[in-house]
Amino acid sequence: MYEPYHSFELEVPDDTLPGVTAALAPLGATFTETVPGRAVCALRGTIPARHVSRAERTLPGLTRGEAAWWSRTAGEQPLS
Repeated sequence: MYEPYHSFELEVPDDTLPGVTAALAPLGATFTETVPGRAVCALRGTIPARHVSRAERTLPGLTRGEAAWWSRTAGEQPLS
């Protein structure tokens, strides 16, 4: 069986990165790139489509409302 996935791009304040990755990993997110900045860190990865809305609802509390999130469909992957 396969399930739909989204690719995402995320910008978060540097100091919130550990909490953000810890919250997204149990939702099935995989991180393909982390780009550190002066005050903002950019993340790229994939997440099961069924968890996108949950991730979006979680981010404001983890980032003091300072996250920027973009996602789009990215095909399907085998259901784990």
